Amino acid sequence: YSGLELDQDSPERKEILDMQDKISKYEEDMEDLKVKKTEAEDSVGGRDGGGDSLGRDGELHSLKNQCFSFEAAKYTYELCLFKGAKQKEGNSGGTNLGDWTSPIVVDSNASDDD
Repeated sequence: YSGLELDQDSPERKEILDMQDKISKYEEDMEDLKVKKTEAEDSVGGRDGGGDSLGRDGELHSLKNQCFSFEAAKYTYELCLFKGAKQKEGNSGGTNLGDWTSPIVVDSNASDDD
């Protein structure tokens, strides 16, 4: 700490260094908790439990990270909801057919005037 002169071996200096170490540890723990919080929010459909990316009320959350595939002729098509779609032939890695950006949810209760 600037302006504060302490002997190298003084108990005060050791206490300051210990506090600095604790602060660094707490800051690391805080960052870890922020990451875990974001992951937990994402796993339940976002911060508010829903949101446009998973439907108005989170009704599409149960489909998150689900993949579906079907075969047509010599190709296998794979659609991974909220990720993308691929066309595969045999054991190849496949051709990217596009990425999922977001669903369009149509409100069947809305009138045409809305």
